Amino acid sequence: MDMTELKTGIKILLGKELSPEDLNALKQIIVRQETVALAESKTADGKVLSYEGELVQGTAVNLVTEAGSEPAPDGEHMLEDGVTKVVIAAGVVASVEKAGEMPEVPAAMPELVQQMETKFASQVKGIEDSYSAKFAAQKSELEKLQGEIKLMATTFAKLIETPIEVVKMSETKQKTWEEMTPKERYDLAHPIE
Repeated sequence: MDMTELKTGIKILLGKELSPEDLNALKQIIVRQETVALAESKTADGKVLSYEGELVQGTAVNLVTEAGSEPAPDGEHMLEDGVTKVVIAAGVVASVEKAGEMPEVPAAMPELVQQMETKFASQVKGIEDSYSAKFAAQKSELEKLQGEIKLMATTFAKLIETPIEVVKMSETKQKTWEEMTPKERYDLAHPIE
């Protein structure tokens, strides 16, 4: 588009004559807008995000729809590469994270991380020792019970193998208490096992 066409188009739109300075300022605005390159990225769910420049913290992001463009909705958006997660708040990138990538640790953090790792390792060791003692006690109790079960099984087997002596009662008439001798009374009251 040359300057004459631009001037004619603007006159028609505004309905008035523009000065060369106004026309030049307007041309600069149009040229600046034409040189702005919008980049696009697709999300894992197929939405298209458009932004100016690089996708970094602070970049304004729009969601491209059939109706046009609108500020991107707040939340986490996984890009189609399956690795990059973009967090958007109020239409602006709050953070860009790569999966498996550890966030940058400030210089003072390694000492704190080391202290936390030491504390965690100590707690894990305490838990392991506690459970080891419990398992050892349970194993000892289990071995004791297994020994008792073997003893009971052996005793039961012997009882099964022992013949039973059947004693037949004689068909003689039984004596009453008054008819019994003192020895018979004693034997009846204190049977021999």
